[in-house]
Amino acid sequence: MNIINTLLLYLSLLTATGLGAAPTPEITPEPTPAPTAVVEQQTPAPEATAPQATAAPEPTITPNLSYGYLRQGNKGDDVRRLQTRLRELGYLTGNVDGSFGRQTYSALLAFQHANHLTADGVAGPATLTALYENPKVIPNLARVTVSPEPTATPDAEGVIPLPENPTSIWVDQKAEAALLNGEAITAPHVWLRGSEILISLTELAEAVPAWTLESEGGNRAVLTASGHTVTVFVTDERLKQAELTYYDQYSADVDGKGLTARQGDVVFADGQWTVTDAWLAAALSASVQYDADENTLVIRVMEKD
Repeated sequence: MNIINTLLLYLSLLTATGLGAAPTPEITPEPTPAPTAVVEQQTPAPEATAPQATAAPEPTITPNLSYGYLRQGNKGDDVRRLQTRLRELGYLTGNVDGSFGRQTYSALLAFQHANHLTADGVAGPATLTALYENPKVIPNLARVTVSPEPTATPDAEGVIPLPENPTSIWVDQKAEAALLNGEAITAPHVWLRGSEILISLTELAEAVPAWTLESEGGNRAVLTASGHTVTVFVTDERLKQAELTYYDQYSADVDGKGLTARQGDVVFADGQWTVTDAWLAAALSASVQYDADENTLVIRVMEKD
């Protein structure tokens, strides 16, 4: 046996006895950490909210189809009823005569515009329903509803009691100044209704030294002004016997000639006489204007001579 074989035998013996190899170290596993308890966050329940009250919608006025159609040129009781209601609401200033004319047409147009209706001058079911049945109807120059006066019952003498107050809507507007033929006078009381003016004739006559107004209660009045003699009077004999506190239907004449007076042109109320600007202009051949910007009443009257 040579030396090489001897060495190989020696190495083999060492390997067999474990003297030449280190033991393979065991791998200690990392300890698994215990799971941390997770506290679940509770989402607070939303507070109960009281339901918000929803505003009730404005009720729509359903047109009453039992109403027919009224147009310019129609006549009769239905037109008279239409005119009466338009007058109560301040839109009509003319007579309630049962004839659908130009004034009624214009008043109806104004009513339709103010109440957001189709403005065609025709009183159909929608317009008449709003006129007669809508509790929130919009009157002229006001934001309140004026209820019609109940029909009066004749008394034992057959005289129909008159209303204490006008049914038409006027806006009180005390003029700050007044001019008569360019001269300043004490301003009389005036009331406005659209473009129409109602003037206190009693105060006007007192403001002009050369004018006089003689009154027999509410039955008759005589105005002497600028050489003219203007007389207004009640023709109904039954009413002459009544103590009138309000009346708005008079006949009139100027210097002995008849003068047209619509209902409401001349009004007697609580001892005061008032007239419309148009009627005063016709009675005295005058120009009567109200300057809204200056709040001034301007009257020009030519002497009769």
